[in-house]
Amino acid sequence: MSDLRYWIALSMLPEVGSVGAGKLLSVFRTPEKIFAAGMKDLLAVEGIGASRAKSITRFSLWGAVEKQIKVIEREGIHAVHIGDSSYPVMLKEICDPPVVVYVKGDIRPQDRYDIAVVGSRNLTHYGEALAANISEDRACMGFTIVSGMARGVDSISHRSAIKAGGRTIAYSVQGSMFPIRLKTGCS
Repeated sequence: MSDLRYWIALSMLPEVGSVGAGKLLSVFRTPEKIFAAGMKDLLAVEGIGASRAKSITRFSLWGAVEKQIKVIEREGIHAVHIGDSSYPVMLKEICDPPVVVYVKGDIRPQDRYDIAVVGSRNLTHYGEALAANISEDRACMGFTIVSGMARGVDSISHRSAIKAGGRTIAYSVQGSMFPIRLKTGCS
């Protein structure tokens, strides 16, 4: 099992991103091996040029990684890396799945059947009614509603799913601190 610190560091690498991380993992298999690799080996990976290879060999954000580990522990958050069996199955299917997702609560098997509801923060009355209707109806059908944590469509979608007795997963892009933070609500 790989050390979580290396997974978090991989997710924080400047210029690499999730696609680059995926290419590196397909060659090196673990984040530890990526960080231990030399320039020559890194440059041999498709899409990893000199700038990205230097970013890996000169990675100096270990203090930020440790800070993130402390936040995770303090807040009761689970960091789930793409190599973990509890990583969301459908998320692995996208072209650029994040290396690490941060979960507060639990992801259940039925969450595999989810629908993302996204839209404007500034809604018309029609947009508000539509977001609520879509979310309530799909939640009643057993789908988990996935949306962001902003005002507007996001918050309406979650409230509507909960009102219907459904489950929600809320995410937020939090820069390098939490690339994706998931919260599960409602049962």
